[in-house]
Amino acid sequence: MNTPNDQPEKQPITNHAALPVVALGASAGGLDAIVQLLSVLTADTGMAYVIIQHLAPTHESMLSSILGKHTKMTVQEVTDRVLVEPNVVYIIPPGKDMEIIDGHLTLAPRTAKLNMPIDKFFISLAEVKGSDAIGIVLSGAATDGTAGLKAIREAGGLTIVQDDSAKFQSMPKSAIAEGVVDLVLRPEDIAKELIKISRNPFARKSLDDAGEEKDNNDEEVQHIFKQLKEYAGVNFNFYKETSVYRRMIRRMLIINLQSFKDYNNYLKEHREELNLLYDDLLINVTRFFREPETNEYVSSTLLPHILKNKKNNEPIRIWVPACAAGQEVYSLAMLLLETTNTHKQKPVIQIFGSDLSENCIKKARIGVYSKNEVDNIPPPLLTRYFDAIDVGYRVKKTIKELCLFTRHNVLTDPPFSRLDLISCCNFLIYLKAEGQHKVIHTFHYALQNDGYLVLGKSETIGNATKYFKYVGNEFKANIYIKEFYKRALLLNQTFLNDNLRVQDSEEKQKINSIPGAAPLNLAVDHLLLTQFIPSNVVINKEMEILQFRGSTSLYLEPAQGAASFNLLKMARTGLKVELRNAVFKSMRSGQAAKKEGLEFKFQDVSYKCDIEVVPLHIVPDEKYYLVLFKNTPASALSEPATNKRKSGREKELEKELLVIKEDMTTIIEEREGAIEELQTANEEIISTNEELQTINEELHTSKEEMESTNEELATINDQLMLRNEQLNELQNYTDGIVATIAEAMIVLDKNLVVRSANQSFYALFKTSPEETEGFYLFDLGNGQWKIPRLKELLLQVIPQRNEIYNFKVTHEFPRIGNKIMMLNAKLLSQKIHSQELIFLAIQDITAHVEAEKIIREREEWFNNMANNAPVMIWVAGKDKTITFFNNTWYAFTGNTASENVENDWMKAIQKEDVERYLTAYNESFDSQQPFTIEYRLKRYDSVYRWVLNQGKPTYDGSSNFTGYIGTCTDIDDQKKIAEKKDEFITIASHELKTPLTTAKAYVQLLEDLLKENGNEEIITFLHKTKVSIEKLNQLIGQLLDTTKLQNGKMTLNITEFNFEDLFIETIDFIRASHPKYNITATGNAGTTIHADYERLQQVITNLLTNAVKYSQSSEKIEIHVGDSNDELLFSVRDHGVGIHPNNQKNIFEKYYREAEKTTHYPGLGVGLFIAAEIIERHHGRIWVESMVGEGSTFYFTIPLKRSSGD
Repeated sequence: MNTPNDQPEKQPITNHAALPVVALGASAGGLDAIVQLLSVLTADTGMAYVIIQHLAPTHESMLSSILGKHTKMTVQEVTDRVLVEPNVVYIIPPGKDMEIIDGHLTLAPRTAKLNMPIDKFFISLAEVKGSDAIGIVLSGAATDGTAGLKAIREAGGLTIVQDDSAKFQSMPKSAIAEGVVDLVLRPEDIAKELIKISRNPFARKSLDDAGEEKDNNDEEVQHIFKQLKEYAGVNFNFYKETSVYRRMIRRMLIINLQSFKDYNNYLKEHREELNLLYDDLLINVTRFFREPETNEYVSSTLLPHILKNKKNNEPIRIWVPACAAGQEVYSLAMLLLETTNTHKQKPVIQIFGSDLSENCIKKARIGVYSKNEVDNIPPPLLTRYFDAIDVGYRVKKTIKELCLFTRHNVLTDPPFSRLDLISCCNFLIYLKAEGQHKVIHTFHYALQNDGYLVLGKSETIGNATKYFKYVGNEFKANIYIKEFYKRALLLNQTFLNDNLRVQDSEEKQKINSIPGAAPLNLAVDHLLLTQFIPSNVVINKEMEILQFRGSTSLYLEPAQGAASFNLLKMARTGLKVELRNAVFKSMRSGQAAKKEGLEFKFQDVSYKCDIEVVPLHIVPDEKYYLVLFKNTPASALSEPATNKRKSGREKELEKELLVIKEDMTTIIEEREGAIEELQTANEEIISTNEELQTINEELHTSKEEMESTNEELATINDQLMLRNEQLNELQNYTDGIVATIAEAMIVLDKNLVVRSANQSFYALFKTSPEETEGFYLFDLGNGQWKIPRLKELLLQVIPQRNEIYNFKVTHEFPRIGNKIMMLNAKLLSQKIHSQELIFLAIQDITAHVEAEKIIREREEWFNNMANNAPVMIWVAGKDKTITFFNNTWYAFTGNTASENVENDWMKAIQKEDVERYLTAYNESFDSQQPFTIEYRLKRYDSVYRWVLNQGKPTYDGSSNFTGYIGTCTDIDDQKKIAEKKDEFITIASHELKTPLTTAKAYVQLLEDLLKENGNEEIITFLHKTKVSIEKLNQLIGQLLDTTKLQNGKMTLNITEFNFEDLFIETIDFIRASHPKYNITATGNAGTTIHADYERLQQVITNLLTNAVKYSQSSEKIEIHVGDSNDELLFSVRDHGVGIHPNNQKNIFEKYYREAEKTTHYPGLGVGLFIAAEIIERHHGRIWVESMVGEGSTFYFTIPLKRSSGD
């Protein structure tokens, strides 16, 4: 058994850049896990440990003292800008966020938003330490730490989470579900793993040192590369050694191997490790809207330019190589849709996303992302293009249909063609110069002329400047436009799978030594592809085409609509069914499947071909198929003999029957297989249901355990609070600072010498600690504090236990000018240190004093304006109490300010008007609406006068309701004049009606006498005289009704009657007096109602008379009567001049007439006013719908029955 002394001697790490930093994140239940981990961890690992735990911001942390008992390493709570040292445990203080910057731990106040301190520190650690970062997430609730572990893993660091031993498993399980975890262990095993890593020689070296060892083991590294190539078909020799090597070492550290030779042998025996290494080497680092400046330039300039140059039905084609999980593809799709929404042109959009990682491509196709992953998406776009689901957000179908994802190697596979834009950000930085050169030329080949290439900020096009022109200066974006030079493909650049190429270096050298070897290779490859190798494609199990070889245009064509590489969608008519059958047969049997003599047409020419589907067993757990197309000569029916033709036809039919039989057998087998799968799935569902029931029972048990744990925590908390009380005296000094932190503050000793000052003091007076601390207060600056009274007060603070309260100092301060300062001071006794100090808080109140001055000036201006106004003015607060009356009010009422306290002023209102006033006042206040009301107010001579009171709500600068302001105007004289006018109209109307009635009777008598004598001309004139008298009688009646309405004297005589009787009588009268008009009626008028017969007839007569008056160019008038919801509905429609929309709201007002109609259509403008009042008194509604030049429709409704209280 080894003892600590048996361990190999290790040298401490002094290179802070290469110092491994272990970050431990924990929340609820995490303290026990941290203790368990530290108890096993040795003190000589050479690593630094940083503990991030969710701590209450208002309680002092005791973690340092608790953890110090379980480790020999130094444990310290972090203060700002602490240099990270090996073998030290650092603890985040409460109420702070922490990051690592330049090897120092920096603190910042915790933000008010959702607190994620673990993610914040882990992400900064990944940026600074890269592969030297180790992230560990222990017990805790919610998801803090998941995003941080993802960042560490992407940077090449190691990620570990606690296993099921965690008391709260939400945080570990969240990270596991996200797929960002390397190891899942118990806390003790995590410590052991860290010890193993620290003893691994690779963990003790910087990247440069390790790079030298890699050069010494290049042969073993090449063997590893060869295994990767055989496994995934990817040649990592094109990638930079630093990034590839760093991830190899990460895997070696995880499985505790110490040489490349051991790792090479391990890979041969553990194929699953080969898959993990391959996934690690594919650096899938991306996010939505990754580079804001680039996105802005693409959105504002490139996409509009591409749209502008597109012809009708010409698609926009975009390619995103190395797209990872598709975030950049969907980002471009959103930008493109936002751009096309503002353009009339709606082109077909095709966005291709490709990547080497099949897992990433699967995630991109699914289109589901966590909440952390969509943080960068602007909220409007997130709402517009994503659906919120339980696990995060899912891309909507409208945007997903634009994007096509496929596995693709940009270094070896044929590129997409005729592209308008290629976005390849932060991929080239991982390639060597040779790989970059190859990719750049591929992009030039794939782009259309004037196509755009978007690269990451740290990437360039190298020496390919003659092929591209830089255009991204304005937005600091790395964007190029293709120059029309020539096809940029290199002579030796062919898009063949690397497995088909010569790999042996010696054979390469022999071939390349032949003169003209490169052109010879190109010619041979071209001949093989075009003449000898059948056209073929490689598909996956979803029948998506991954690779094309040879010319396939005879058999395949682009699918219509959304871009698709689905084999069946691209197959020509005649091939789809047999192609599908052959693929399914090969998938089911795992053997090659062949179909011969398939007929199809291309450009109206008949062809025959053979199809063969061959399974490819390359990648474990992944199925690929090679689909071969071979053209066969068309069979010519040259023999004229009928029997021979018949014989040939019979053979074809027999052959087709055999094919159909084979297909039917395939379908039956597939159906039976599907039934078996469904039965299996059903059994799994039943089993899962039983498991869920068991889990539910376990949850109930866990709940009880949690309640028990909470009780234990409460006990522990009580003990901790008791210990905190023992530390209260040590916190008095800090508490004093916190109490005055918002103001400038200095601390004085008994001799009035400055002991310290806060940052607010230095900022306010533009001074420094060197100019302040240790100096006598009255020697500071230019002697601004040399105020005898201030000195006297300060000297009394300590001996007399006095305080200074709101002492003002006005002075010309150096560096800040003339200011007014407010000083407050209090005594602080420190019993432990046996000293007494003075806290002096200084507040700059210059702006406050100036603001008070402005307020006073404005108050004086308002009082002067209001008191000299010719009307009474009042102001009320939001509690409805009137707080101000102007002098005009007091002059009118004869009251004084003391007599108008609160609502005493209302004693001056006539008693009969008080309730009506309060109702209007309170209702307006509650709804914050303007109001107008008339009431009688007692004047100084005790005479009640009518006043018009108008009020309007007021608001402050933040739109908060502050009360009302209003005016009172004496309208008593106007009121009396109006009463006299109404009285005159009443008398005049009565006086006019008597002779008018007599004249009407005489005219009627004359008309009867003349009819006997047959003098038609005189009869006609008498009829016109009669009509004029009737109109005058109606006008007089309207004036009388208006006066009655104003005086409140109009009453209704409610009776029960059949509305049809009133309706027929009124219609007959109108038809008789206007015989040329075609008045039609629809609906059902036979309804019994409770109403005033004569007043309702007056309303209908008015509406019909108006319809006749205003529709002289059209003689058609339509009436409709109906009832619904216990109401009678009546409408009159004419086809006359119509009413302008601006006038419709005023049409029912008294004396209102449209200005343009006054000369052509006589009247007083009171008919509709009376009609509206009558309908309102029937508790009904009246309104109009009209269009100028097309006529008007007037409606009214009244209840069929009156309530008992009416």
